[in-house]
Amino acid sequence: MTSHSPLSPPYQLTTLRQDTDALASTAVALLVSRIRHFDQPAVRKSVPVELIVRQSA
Repeated sequence: MTSHSPLSPPYQLTTLRQDTDALASTAVALLVSRIRHFDQPAVRKSVPVELIVRQSA
């Protein structure tokens, strides 16, 4: 039996890495724009993510 730390799972899950700073600044910019130009159609933006392949894939 292999021991592991309670803070580290016995295997690593594949996940997505998000640039939270870019996500937050984009969200704030869109919100401010929406408040200032409420009569304009809503805008949809995408923030790139990075696939981190680990042991679960």
